Amino acid sequence: MGFIVLKEPTMSPETEEKLAKVRRYSASLAKLFVFFQVIVVIGALISTALLLTANSPNSTLVFVDTAFQGDEITLPVRLVTLTGMLLVFAIGLKLLYHLKSLFGLFAEGEIFTADTVSHIRRIGISIFLFLAVWLYAILAKVLLLTMGQSGQVAEGIDATIGFGLKYDTFLMAIGGIIIIVISWIMDVGRELREEHDLTV
Repeated sequence: MGFIVLKEPTMSPETEEKLAKVRRYSASLAKLFVFFQVIVVIGALISTALLLTANSPNSTLVFVDTAFQGDEITLPVRLVTLTGMLLVFAIGLKLLYHLKSLFGLFAEGEIFTADTVSHIRRIGISIFLFLAVWLYAILAKVLLLTMGQSGQVAEGIDATIGFGLKYDTFLMAIGGIIIIVISWIMDVGRELREEHDLTV
């Protein structure tokens, strides 16, 4: 008749010291990511306020590579820009949340568990989602053009408020996919380790 024996993990003093450092540093990083979340929320509120109050003739709004000045800053232009900005802030908050949660688990000594792997995978998904911002910007520019909101070339124009894009977005998307794949491999490794730790 078979039975299961759970092997009690044993650690050397050196390993325990390393784990203590990991927990200590991870706790500090978790708090740092909470601080970054607060900064992002404040940034979102300030950006929204600037966008809604940019009413003077000297105000300039830049959406990607197109500038709108004065009366050109119409309601559709504001809404398109605000939506793009809030999308970026939302993805940023999601990314920071999973980073904070991951290091929170590390601080509790959970290094190689299903929860940590899950947060790593969601970090990859969050990074990949920045590609959605790029796609949104393309569609939004087409929408503005069809509504007659053409604006002018933004090169060399100082913006009161703006929404821009970096051209390394696709590299970020690839990085996100790589992190997702790594999390999957880690999850398989975790399952193999758990099966190995069980002696039948």
